[in-house]
Amino acid sequence: MRWFSVIVALCAGAAMAEDAMPEVSVYVMDVPPYSLVGTDRHGIVGDVVFEAMRRANLQPKVIEVPNARALHDVPHLDNTLIVPLARLQEREPSFTWIARVVTVERAFFAPGKKVISFAAAKSRFAKIGVERGSAAYAILMEKGFSEDQLVDVALDAMAAKMMRAGRIDAWFGVVGGTVDADLTVSAMPEAVTEQYVACSRRCDAGLVKRLARAVREMEEDGTVRKIAKAYEGGEVAASP
Repeated sequence: MRWFSVIVALCAGAAMAEDAMPEVSVYVMDVPPYSLVGTDRHGIVGDVVFEAMRRANLQPKVIEVPNARALHDVPHLDNTLIVPLARLQEREPSFTWIARVVTVERAFFAPGKKVISFAAAKSRFAKIGVERGSAAYAILMEKGFSEDQLVDVALDAMAAKMMRAGRIDAWFGVVGGTVDADLTVSAMPEAVTEQYVACSRRCDAGLVKRLARAVREMEEDGTVRKIAKAYEGGEVAASP
């Protein structure tokens, strides 16, 4: 009888542990509209990830630091999520890739200056604003742009002010961000990337499996599409 009581207690403890919603750190970068900081909404990818965590019975511990610091710190931590993260070849060994969430387009933004290729942008724009350490920065470096041609911009919201001040000629960033609407947009199809929910290199296999399954279910039941639609036109609609 005593052993039966012990077994019942152990089973009850295991059930309680499973229902306790273990806390998982999530580094949220500022990449509007895919992720937002300083608000009660977290952007398209952020909202998808937090809903997936709820479905996977995980409690997020949100950490907001400069993007460059998040990209530097997360690979060296344990069981730590980062959103959103463009999947680049150079990043493959540093992260655990859990699930693709959305496809992201990038473009050059400039006042009245349209370009049709990276080569044209390289010759036309003397100074291009880009966030150091970002996928956009990596793409331009891969396309042969020089370090001297690229200017660090902390947030895309600052790009228009820097253009008006004559500090940069163009900004290279995500389509749908917070850059002024009156700028000419030159989309670059070669700069499309897949945005993932990713984890630090050392990441529990069970955590990866649960989150991947939750994101897949959200794609199948239309939740991902519904969340994305809430951010169309730069406006934030009610939570789905």
